[in-house]
Amino acid sequence: MSELEKAKPAPPSEMASRSSHVIKIQRSISVLPKNVVDQIAAGEVVQRPASVVKELLENCLDAGSTHIIVHVEKGGLSKLSISDDGCGIPKSDLALAAARHATSKLTTVDDFASLQTFGFRGEALASISMCSRLTVTTRTEDSSVGYTQTYRNGTPTASKPKPCARKKGTTIVVQDLFHNVPHRLKAYSKRESDEYSRILTIVQHYAIHYPYAGFVCERVRAGANKAVLVDLNTSQLSHVKELIQKHSQRTGECPPADRVRATKQILSHVFDSNLEQHLSHFESSQQGNDPSDFTYESQVYFTSPSHDAKATKFVLFLNDRLVDMPVLKRSMEDVYSLFTKAKPVLVVNIKVPGTQVDVNVHPTKRQVALVHQEELCSAISNNLKDALHRYDQSFQAKSVAPPIANPYAKKRKRREEQTEEENDDASAAKRPASTTSRQESEKKKTPSNKFVRTSGATPVGAIEPFLVPTQPTQSQLSQPTQSPTIATTPTTVTTTPTTVSATRIPSQDSNSATSTTIASPAHLTECPLSKLTQTESTQPALDLSQPGAFANLRCNCPPDDARRTVMVRKTVVRPKRVNPTECSYTSIISLRKRISKDTCQELAKQFRDAYFVGVMSHQRSLIQCGEELVMINHVELAKILFYQLALARFGGATMAELGEGGSGGVNVQVVIAQALQVEDDLALPHDPNVMKRLQSEKGLLPVKEMNDKFAEEATSCLLENADMLEEYFSIRIEKDGDDAILTGLPVLLDGHAPEPHGLPIFLFRLATQVDWSEERPCFQKICEELGNYYSMLPTEGCEAYVRHTLFPALSYLLLPPESIKAEGNYATMTKLSTLYKVFERC
Repeated sequence: MSELEKAKPAPPSEMASRSSHVIKIQRSISVLPKNVVDQIAAGEVVQRPASVVKELLENCLDAGSTHIIVHVEKGGLSKLSISDDGCGIPKSDLALAAARHATSKLTTVDDFASLQTFGFRGEALASISMCSRLTVTTRTEDSSVGYTQTYRNGTPTASKPKPCARKKGTTIVVQDLFHNVPHRLKAYSKRESDEYSRILTIVQHYAIHYPYAGFVCERVRAGANKAVLVDLNTSQLSHVKELIQKHSQRTGECPPADRVRATKQILSHVFDSNLEQHLSHFESSQQGNDPSDFTYESQVYFTSPSHDAKATKFVLFLNDRLVDMPVLKRSMEDVYSLFTKAKPVLVVNIKVPGTQVDVNVHPTKRQVALVHQEELCSAISNNLKDALHRYDQSFQAKSVAPPIANPYAKKRKRREEQTEEENDDASAAKRPASTTSRQESEKKKTPSNKFVRTSGATPVGAIEPFLVPTQPTQSQLSQPTQSPTIATTPTTVTTTPTTVSATRIPSQDSNSATSTTIASPAHLTECPLSKLTQTESTQPALDLSQPGAFANLRCNCPPDDARRTVMVRKTVVRPKRVNPTECSYTSIISLRKRISKDTCQELAKQFRDAYFVGVMSHQRSLIQCGEELVMINHVELAKILFYQLALARFGGATMAELGEGGSGGVNVQVVIAQALQVEDDLALPHDPNVMKRLQSEKGLLPVKEMNDKFAEEATSCLLENADMLEEYFSIRIEKDGDDAILTGLPVLLDGHAPEPHGLPIFLFRLATQVDWSEERPCFQKICEELGNYYSMLPTEGCEAYVRHTLFPALSYLLLPPESIKAEGNYATMTKLSTLYKVFERC
């Protein structure tokens, strides 16, 4: 064998066979370097983006926060931001904020017995900074400014924190998570939506357990639009607002009944809009004589056996800490299986003495060790069983209203129905002609629950037969028969070539002896419905007191164009059509094309034919589209509408001058400064009389120097771009000495005037949120801010404004995108045919 053959490496198969016999080289034991130890510890604490959110949420709650906002981009890998209004971090502590084992929660091992906080090891921020780019911005109550500091590998990147503007609280930004751990970054980048679902679940669970804090979880939608979608917002719930106010004023412990109501409201907001009526609650406890005896307190929220969730939802907090306990979950599910096959929703809050639980058994703290675990599971399961027994002995009303359907499920169902119809047509072609015709006639038979008239063009006979008077009137005796009768009223006009029954209604004018005749349709003698209008005192042919007795009756009268009821058109004033102005800017042309491309023609047709039903709340209304009853968010739709109108009127909008005869105006710097000052005053946590003091103030409020400086910079920015704003958007800002005066605003919709209370924030956002350096982002953001401002509803007469001004504009001018369904701004609640089934049961 040559030397070359000896040096040739063995083939892979031979190397694999030898791999099990490789002799390991003996190495001496040595202490790992500090950076390796830190990386290993970081990998145990920060396992995925959801782990980061959990650690930071617990820090927010330890700081006494009442408002927490979680912002997520690309599943948390690109950016995670958590802001709160807690106590903040002192400037002197920022140097050690991201150092390992640096904490303010405990000092000795004995402190574990009375531990009342989430964090205690001082590893959260340190571990996060090891695998990301960490930035902390904070301000304490006694500090006049905030400070920001950036960390890498547990140490600050600058010797001193930089001062910055911020309200009391802390904002932690985590960017480029796992940038130095490639295998984790690659694994999680493939399922960003799954990672965000985990983050949202954690925020939802903490929101359920802490009803006195408002939680917001928002994400940036992928794609070119980069819109921010809010998936959770408990701070706007009514009961939560009350608890937050009481908690911030520190008026003592919140009443248990208020906390129960708020928790149920949050559960309905998180899991199911109809869940609150199915939720129940019980409390149980046991007190031991000795500190080592079994002692516990529990609060359990559970659903009734009549409610069926898609899957079991189990949330457990032990000593206010989110933990996993599979044994307790299985035990409670076994109890439910004795009563129903439905999947329950279970929220359990347990408190045990600190000496009977060890929370330091797992790096993520999701698992704990209990001394009396079996007794605890048995006690809670027995109490749940007793509560379900009480449910089983009482009648529980179940909602018959259908849930809001998933629009994507509708599309799949529609495709399946089309496939079935194609298969039926293919099989029908192979059958004999007689069989096919007979089956077609059976297929064309309309079910009784579909006899719903939604158009005024429907022939008489669908519902009018039951409006025919059953007793003769004076007008009937004096009315000639077998002759055409035309009766004119403010509502209907009916022409009938056959016998007509009429009813006379006194005129509204008390001095007039005239009356108005309303003609009712009559039926031929051969028609089955003619028996319902018999005037003889005979036994009626059909007992109409029975539900559904008239469902299968059909009018057999010959179709005649004259036998139609002409309905009045919709009583709304149709706004003028807005023709886009001529524009040669490619940015505006592309933005307009984007609107046309995103428009859903089916939704546009539904809006054109829609009828307004009524206002449900400040943001939502009900409209009828054909047979569908639809709930819309008229505020969000108005933002889209006015954005489209601002683009359409680019460079050609009519300017409305402020003041009488155009002689007035608004001082831009003054109104911005006043708005910032009011916002600061309302944010004071310990002053319950702020609103009374603000309402009693006469004239202008004294403005802090910082707010005045912000207002001055914003005004300077608007003055620099005043010519462009006036030329393209009809926003006129004139300089009067040292002041900037707003003297004109665009008219985007005839008959609509923007609300004055939103003007300061509009001007401030116009100066701070617009990128003035690039053309397309600049024009787009200005149009968006105009849409946000012009969509603000009036404080008084909101319902009349929505009905008579906003809805007609939405109906005829809006180009609705398909995304309004997915965002919850257009939701089908029910159909008339479905309501028919409900009324049949009554």
